[in-house]
Amino acid sequence: MKFTKLLLAFGTIAMAVASAAQGVYKITINDPVMVNGTLLKPNDYKIEMQGDKAVILKGKKEVAEAPAKLVSSDTKYDETAVQLDTSTGKPVVDQIEVGGTNAKIVFAPGPDG
Repeated sequence: MKFTKLLLAFGTIAMAVASAAQGVYKITINDPVMVNGTLLKPNDYKIEMQGDKAVILKGKKEVAEAPAKLVSSDTKYDETAVQLDTSTGKPVVDQIEVGGTNAKIVFAPGPDG
């Protein structure tokens, strides 16, 4: 009985850790872009999905937050690609295809356009 409880507890913890890890994605921005009114300069960032928002971190510091959703695609993306909306004359992040997965982060229109 103890073994079963221990196995169940370990399995629950392992699933929680795996689930949390799936919501953090690393990206590199090569040119300045806008996310929800915030300018992101070229650098390495992490995007942490928290429900219906994407929190963008540089190191451990939050630099931007935007309404977004994680969407599964039928296709697995070979590399991470940032798709921009330039209709306002500014490079605004529209979506990010996460390389090595079939996930993409789709941003809701913000104050940039």
